[in-house]
Amino acid sequence: MGQVEIKWEQQRLRGGALLERWHAHMVKPFHSLEFAWLIRRGGVWHLDVMLRDGGIHEVAIYRCRRPNLPMRHVQRWIASGDRWNKLVLADGAVDPRGKFDRFAPDSTKHHFAVQIYEMNRGKPCPFGGLD
Repeated sequence: MGQVEIKWEQQRLRGGALLERWHAHMVKPFHSLEFAWLIRRGGVWHLDVMLRDGGIHEVAIYRCRRPNLPMRHVQRWIASGDRWNKLVLADGAVDPRGKFDRFAPDSTKHHFAVQIYEMNRGKPCPFGGLD
């Protein structure tokens, strides 16, 4: 687990006010695009993760005050089973995975999935029950 390092960034409004909303990306062994979102709604933390299919799914709800527990769970989850190998590289990042780059997920698809997620957050899925 020491080979994988996750960085959580708290999002802000344009005026600079901090939101109860965090997103995660990997910084070690390579820089990735964001793959997890932690959002506080209704007094609980909702953890959304981008899975293999390129879709973002709510995977857990945490009834705690601080986001530390869900953040630690994401760190353990992404490090176990080499799930981090399937993350999308950040622009300009060097890929240490060797020949994996030909199988790597497309960053355009990743950005599109994040945009759809942001537009439809909190609304029912427009495509029906895909879960």
